[in-house]
Amino acid sequence: MRILASMIIVAFIGLCGCAHTNMPAADHYSRMVSFPHVSLSEGERIESVEVVISCGRFTAIHYIPNDWSVEVISPVSEVSTLKATAGHGSTSLWSGQALDNFITIMVCEPSCFTIKGTMTVFTADKERTILIVQSDFVMKSSLTFR
Repeated sequence: MRILASMIIVAFIGLCGCAHTNMPAADHYSRMVSFPHVSLSEGERIESVEVVISCGRFTAIHYIPNDWSVEVISPVSEVSTLKATAGHGSTSLWSGQALDNFITIMVCEPSCFTIKGTMTVFTADKERTILIVQSDFVMKSSLTFR
């Protein structure tokens, strides 16, 4: 049953495609995305992350950490944004492992696809933002949509 549902969803997305694309649906593909594991200083915790993609769509969020909020902002000029934030300091993450296989994206136009992000970490007395470039993200092939 699950395989049939996945096939129907893939067929539907293939027929609909992404907005504003002239490429055949066969050029679309999905990737499961993990944040890189970053070295945190003693006492540092992850309080928010942001992912910005061009020429793609967010198709699934696989895990939302306890007491976090997630917002997906629909495409504007083929740029989509996902923001995730801890609700309280106590629910900030002690490691990035909770962000493994965090999201699935569909690449609509491979020739212009980009992905970048930020991770905001803090301690009691300071905050810093870590920039994440495309080569830092871990992206695995994903054949199914959930």
